[in-house]
Amino acid sequence: MRYSKFYITMGLKLQLSKVYIERRNKKKKKKTQWAMFTYVGKETRAIKKAFKNTNMKITYSTNNTIDKLLMTRRHHKKCKYEECGTYQLKCPICDRKYIGQTGRSIKIRFHEHFRDFEHGNGKSSFAQHLIENGHSFGPMQDSAID
Repeated sequence: MRYSKFYITMGLKLQLSKVYIERRNKKKKKKTQWAMFTYVGKETRAIKKAFKNTNMKITYSTNNTIDKLLMTRRHHKKCKYEECGTYQLKCPICDRKYIGQTGRSIKIRFHEHFRDFEHGNGKSSFAQHLIENGHSFGPMQDSAID
């Protein structure tokens, strides 16, 4: 059976046009883009509604995961000497008290008083009292005032 040249040409053109249309439609289709928002309620739903007729799809996330809700939080309690504040030093011999305040840790300030006592420079009033009266330097106990 012989086909005329016309039918063969028309058949080829039809096939080529179908391929061309499919390729053109594939080029027109854009990939969907996704955006993630932390869900906060009504505002987040309004954002999703604003992007309804676009190529952008909205998804939600949350901060309240089961892992975070079940995780135990450990708060390391600081030693009272590791914090700044008001402190009191007491002469171990004559029970005279020195009250001071520091923005650094009380432990660091205590060591500064001790260093002043060791070197005998008298920068600290407490160290000066100990040096002038020949008293010894006592331990750092109950120095922090709550």
